[in-house]
Amino acid sequence: MLEMPTTRWTLRQVRPSDLRLPRQRVEHTALTLVLAPDPALLRFLYETVGNRKSWIGRLDWADTEWEEHVTSRRTELWLSWQHGRPTGFAEVTPGVGPAGDVTRIDYLGLLPDCRGVGLGGRLVWDVTRRCWEADRRRPALSPVKSVELETTSLDAPAALPNYRKRGFQIDRYSTVVRTEIAANRHS
Repeated sequence: MLEMPTTRWTLRQVRPSDLRLPRQRVEHTALTLVLAPDPALLRFLYETVGNRKSWIGRLDWADTEWEEHVTSRRTELWLSWQHGRPTGFAEVTPGVGPAGDVTRIDYLGLLPDCRGVGLGGRLVWDVTRRCWEADRRRPALSPVKSVELETTSLDAPAALPNYRKRGFQIDRYSTVVRTEIAANRHS
């Protein structure tokens, strides 16, 4: 067994005007809402983008759990594209928190061969902009008062700086010791 200290940051934006566009211009990108998410697609994205190392909470989910997840929650699945090719995704849950006025970015990331070319900043910007509009897509929701997300020291090294550059502020953080089995059983 391997023990490793892991830091988890919760970040928040409290005004749409806090959102900042990346300086690096990225051409021909798009973000689309998947109206009928497929459990197999979401599982593929989770496992591929999460790299089976930093995102481990759902690795043991059965097909029925993935099906229940995409059909029974308010989860939105957003896909990012460049030149018509998928580049990444975000899983977003609007209407959370005690007052139902928080939109949470549950997962966000790029496919492995799309990292390091400037697409991450654009993805965070595009998804966050859509988070601020959640109550317009779903009029039954309370007006959005904040957008939040979490990242850890196991995520890509550029993740935390990217979120900060897009206007997210650290709300809280904690460090825990995470225990892993040395051999990756999913290899």
